[in-house]
Amino acid sequence: MKRVIRASVADSEDGSPTLSRRSSRFMVVDFTNDEIAHKTFNNHQNPPPQDFYQLKQRCLSENTLFEDRDFPPTHASLTKDGSNPDPSVQWLRPGQICRKPKFFVEGVSRFDVRQGSLNDCWLLTATANLTANQRIFRKTVPLDNSFEEEEYAGIFHFRFWQFGQWVDVVIDDRLPTKDRRLIFMSSSQKNEFWSALLEKAYAKL
Repeated sequence: MKRVIRASVADSEDGSPTLSRRSSRFMVVDFTNDEIAHKTFNNHQNPPPQDFYQLKQRCLSENTLFEDRDFPPTHASLTKDGSNPDPSVQWLRPGQICRKPKFFVEGVSRFDVRQGSLNDCWLLTATANLTANQRIFRKTVPLDNSFEEEEYAGIFHFRFWQFGQWVDVVIDDRLPTKDRRLIFMSSSQKNEFWSALLEKAYAKL
């Protein structure tokens, strides 16, 4: 049984997460001509953004599962409308939803993506269209995300083009569910989770 590690890079003086500098959580990445990503610091972010590779290596070496304090599994992460929390919502990791979770199942296609209860057809369409361009898809959805036992640490990352630069968004894999079913975006294959995790990363952004 893995222990849990928590990480935050935008904490307030009392140690609680703060939303006042949300953009500081994300690492800027550039791509070389061969489309290999590397991190840059020309955006002068302070405090430093979350580093996916460092956090993942730490989790693996300590046999822990990552918990992202910057985007916790709470009602506030789902909505800002001031409504009361739904007690039937449970935040579960994919391994608690199905027996053998996979990041991809037999590759990707526009038919992988299914809309959930959130009325975000525009995001569904954008995600489906993303699968048609493998070059951009690989930039947005890094292939080093995995549920394989020797690589899994409950941490994933995605890259988005924002304000003229690529930013790397790190998340944990706790997802909102009802009756062990994903509430929001999901895949046509119950054990495939790249689209649900992509949506969570976009919500954090």
